[in-house]
Amino acid sequence: MIRGEVEQLDRIYIQKDTSLIQELIEALPECENDEIKSLIAFRIAKLYHYLNEPQQVEIYLNRAMRYTNNDKNRKSLMAMISDPSELD
Repeated sequence: MIRGEVEQLDRIYIQKDTSLIQELIEALPECENDEIKSLIAFRIAKLYHYLNEPQQVEIYLNRAMRYTNNDKNRKSLMAMISDPSELD
């Protein structure tokens, strides 16, 4: 499980592998934990940011915001919604 997470982090943040978008979109409704849904939505937004698709970035940042109850995460997501360059 941890290995899979590390591999996914590498593919998203290091390799910027946008081919993961569909896989993550499909995983989103299957997840039962809202904080994990928020994380998945954020990662989708990050990948769309790499593709320079601001409408999709906003959609998924808003979804991430909707799923989280963590105040620190909400504040960070609000900053990214206001200024997507925060995703760089």
